[in-house]
Amino acid sequence: MVNSNKNVDFDDPLSLSDIEYKNLTGFTRTQHDHVLSYIPASALKTSINRYPRCAIACLLMKLRLGVSNSVLSSMLGIDNKRKVTDIIHSTSAALIKYFVPHYLGLAHINREEIIKKHTSSIATRLLTENRNPCILVLDGTYLYIQ
Repeated sequence: MVNSNKNVDFDDPLSLSDIEYKNLTGFTRTQHDHVLSYIPASALKTSINRYPRCAIACLLMKLRLGVSNSVLSSMLGIDNKRKVTDIIHSTSAALIKYFVPHYLGLAHINREEIIKKHTSSIATRLLTENRNPCILVLDGTYLYIQ
């Protein structure tokens, strides 16, 4: 059962100011809407506890504030921390499936965009003899090796 007097309600556009929104999630309302636009309606189960907007806000609050699931359940008016755990898990899975591929990995950007937007003039002068190649620096930071 959900507590009827939520302290924090992301589903009501008038319940939080822009500053409160940013303080709680680290995102502006516009950025939150942008992330939400990538998630299809069928990806997150809609129920009394789990509207997609609130589910994403719950995950963002967990990441930004680092509070326990019990505290999140109290802040969002959810009756137990297990439901918060389920919301965080399903929201993470939806973001990884639908949002992340648009912004991470080699498939999200083409060669021309890398050259135009992500190659500095200094790198071009130092590494390319004034040609226009794509410069890629790999350092193995995220390469997990046993």
